Amino acid sequence: MPILLSTGSYVSPRDDAYSARVAEKTVDSVMPILAAYLRQTYPKRSLLQIAARPYIAIFTDSATNIPSHRRTRFFVHLISVLGFADFLNPTCLLLLEPTKSTGEGKKIQTESFKLAISLFESQKAELRLALLSDLLEDVLANVSTSVEENANLLSSLKDGTSEHHNQEHDVRLNRIVQLVGHCIRHWSGPKRLANEEHAQRLLSTLARLLAAFDGITTPENPEQLHDLLKAITTSALGLLSASTMLFTCLQLLRSNDAALQAEMFDILASRLPDVGSKQRAAMSRDLILLVTVVQDTINSSVNTRLTTNAIRALQAIAQSAQPSELTAITQLVPVVESRIVMTEVAPSAITALNTLCVSIGPRIVPYLSSVIKTCCTLLRKSDAPPKTFISTTSLLRTLVDTTSPFWTVPDVEEFVLGCILTGNNHSGEVDGVRSLEKRASRLLPRHIFFSALKNTQELLHSRQDAPPATVHEQLFSLLAWSIKSSRQSDIETESRTLLAMMIRAWDKQQGTLSAIRAFVEMTVKLNEHSFNPLHRILFDWAWVADDDSILYSKEHKAICYCQIMSRLMQVLRALITPYLTAVITRGTETLDLWSQAPAQFEHEELWRGILEIIDQSVNVDDGALWNDDLARPVSAMLVRQIPLTARSQKAWMTSLLCAAISAVASVVTDPILLKTLNLDFLMQTRSEEAAIRICSLQCVAKLWLSNGRRLAGWKHETLPFLHECAEDENEDVASESKRVKGILDQL
Repeated sequence: MPILLSTGSYVSPRDDAYSARVAEKTVDSVMPILAAYLRQTYPKRSLLQIAARPYIAIFTDSATNIPSHRRTRFFVHLISVLGFADFLNPTCLLLLEPTKSTGEGKKIQTESFKLAISLFESQKAELRLALLSDLLEDVLANVSTSVEENANLLSSLKDGTSEHHNQEHDVRLNRIVQLVGHCIRHWSGPKRLANEEHAQRLLSTLARLLAAFDGITTPENPEQLHDLLKAITTSALGLLSASTMLFTCLQLLRSNDAALQAEMFDILASRLPDVGSKQRAAMSRDLILLVTVVQDTINSSVNTRLTTNAIRALQAIAQSAQPSELTAITQLVPVVESRIVMTEVAPSAITALNTLCVSIGPRIVPYLSSVIKTCCTLLRKSDAPPKTFISTTSLLRTLVDTTSPFWTVPDVEEFVLGCILTGNNHSGEVDGVRSLEKRASRLLPRHIFFSALKNTQELLHSRQDAPPATVHEQLFSLLAWSIKSSRQSDIETESRTLLAMMIRAWDKQQGTLSAIRAFVEMTVKLNEHSFNPLHRILFDWAWVADDDSILYSKEHKAICYCQIMSRLMQVLRALITPYLTAVITRGTETLDLWSQAPAQFEHEELWRGILEIIDQSVNVDDGALWNDDLARPVSAMLVRQIPLTARSQKAWMTSLLCAAISAVASVVTDPILLKTLNLDFLMQTRSEEAAIRICSLQCVAKLWLSNGRRLAGWKHETLPFLHECAEDENEDVASESKRVKGILDQL
């Protein structure tokens, strides 16, 4: 012992070749005898290392006193004399022992850590892997439940059971894991060893440690040890061939330890996608066995993490599945689907199903209806997490892309209900659903899609709890998108059914605007021969009344018809004018009837709709609709609207009436009719009501602004009326009269 102490505390600090040679000779003389004695006394390696601790500590405690350029060589020589297999790990463990958290202590700790790394790197690759595996197995034995039965040097370093000793031991474990991690992640040997037994052992130990350290943290490093081990495992996988990795995982999956199984599935999920195509094909038989293991695990496990990782492993298999594996993979579709109800598993299950659908192709068809129903149920759940919702949308998009010819009417009904009822619960993800709806409306078979929409509408109307108005709007938005992407022959075949759907919506006043958009899209697809009977049905629905006392069916129907024709004029312009004569005639009669009792007038929206049609029809007409015969009754009717408009005291009514008057006057070719129209408006300026006088002057102003050159010959007849109004006791009348006179003076 005095010789050893002298070697450790006096000779080593002297930085000269002679002192270093003396130290090596001393080690050569003393240590073999000591090692032989210890091996004879303690044949078991773990007890041998514990017994050797005080002798090795003499050198490790003085390691920083050895000049840095001689330190590694000295310790390599020391351990070579003792025997690398038995004494490298104890030496490194003692070098990693915690020191005081001072500046000097941290420096010593860093130098000792570097020394331990250099000692490992000095060994051949196979021995290095074996020793690193031994080190990790000691850590595993130390944290297992049977520490007493697996006594080793690492467990003997823990001096007590107090909180301080526990924290110190946690730091010790963390440093050991960091040392192994550095050696594996910065591997300097060959990537593939001839004998992969040690790499298999290393992977097995890492997997068991991952299971044991899940969730454990240390005070020195707030990062979870599990995450650190995860990074080491990722690097260690590079030392194994894919087939050996798979074989090792299959062996470990036979364990009953759920945490270990979960880690193995996680390793497989991350590693399998990176396997090359040739290797992947050679592994097919083992992967079929793995699929069976996954199936058994999912069916029997209640552990959320294990189930999730098993499903992820299945997804990794499916991503590069070989033809021989597809039958086995297909059998797992209902198994994975059954786990979607588990909230924490749902995102992984749905993502895996997405991959399965792409991989197995038409084999998904027997399970298609069930998968669609499950997905649409999730879409309608108000408490579904956003991640689950997005994954579900992605899966449905995949099903639409890959299996659309196999969808049935009930499948599409489920899909439509799931989509249109989604917006109320997941407003943040609505854009994704709308994109899915548009895609489905283009790809799904037309007769199936239209039938499903019809059935869905009937279902919504039969529900006791009326859905929000947005649901009906979205239903007909779907219909509009589908019609837009359909062929003309499909629309001609389904046109009456589609019109019946729209009329039902307009009757119930549900989804009116979207239904109008759908009708416009349908009209664009039809020719004149196909559109005529539909228009006749629509006109009769809106304007044929059961009661002879009125000129339209119900007010909301007539309003809806006006909105439809207005929208058609915006899209088709002059092409729609042949169908406007009937509505203009009926509208003229209706407004005439209302003008007879202006005090009881309460039909402003229908009034607006009729005048907008008159105004728009003039703007789009190419001469086929408007002539003096049609303009004569319409212009007379417009004059009679002045009292009604004036008494409403609403600026928009006056503005709309003026626009209609200007438009009708522009198509009049008979000068006598134009003169009569001007005079009729001027006569209204002599009404006893100031509001009527003002309204009539506004109409005259608009008439002269747009048709002044054609009216110039009757300027002398107009001025006397304006002079009378200029002297009116009502200031507004006088002011409006002066404005009109200014317009005439500019001509």
